Amino acid sequence: MINCLKKSRIAVVFIILALFVSGCIGGSVADQSGKTESGSPDGQNEQAQENEMDNGFEITADFDLSNLPEGEVLEERFSAEEAACRTEQIIDALKSFRLLTEKAAGKISKEEMDDVGNTGWEIQHLGFHNWTNTVLGTLLLQEYEIKKLELELAGEKLEAGKIDKKDLEEKEAAYMEAKNKFQQFLDSYSIAD
Repeated sequence: MINCLKKSRIAVVFIILALFVSGCIGGSVADQSGKTESGSPDGQNEQAQENEMDNGFEITADFDLSNLPEGEVLEERFSAEEAACRTEQIIDALKSFRLLTEKAAGKISKEEMDDVGNTGWEIQHLGFHNWTNTVLGTLLLQEYEIKKLELELAGEKLEAGKIDKKDLEEKEAAYMEAKNKFQQFLDSYSIAD
């Protein structure tokens, strides 16, 4: 158990390092998004008062967004699409770590490689694949479930006269897109063993 925890901590360090190198974390937010830090006098992001999702639920008012860049939209920064993109970056970083491990073989003792952790063939060729696929699949499934619920809510709103047919059709299109993305993922899904 302790060995597993040690290896997990080391894996997290390498993932964070890979994210830093890829530009996902570290530096200023402006470096990552091309936007500047929030300059609002009270430290709050004005977007919190303005941003309302098109399904009628205001999310940003529930949170302090002062650490987000001015003009940042919470639902875009932390969307399933953005998370899937970042997952692909993590996959690329893990591939780089695998290549680095291969290049280091013979130059670093087996004991040192074992101390680093996550350098074994099974972890790098099976574990990395399975771990990232689980995360990506979870994100896509959750996005599908959300879009399905939003479509059901839109149907009820249409019946109540709160939205028109065009709004319902937009929700149907978003639902179908999420469903198709998840199905494409399932069609290509495999467990490495």
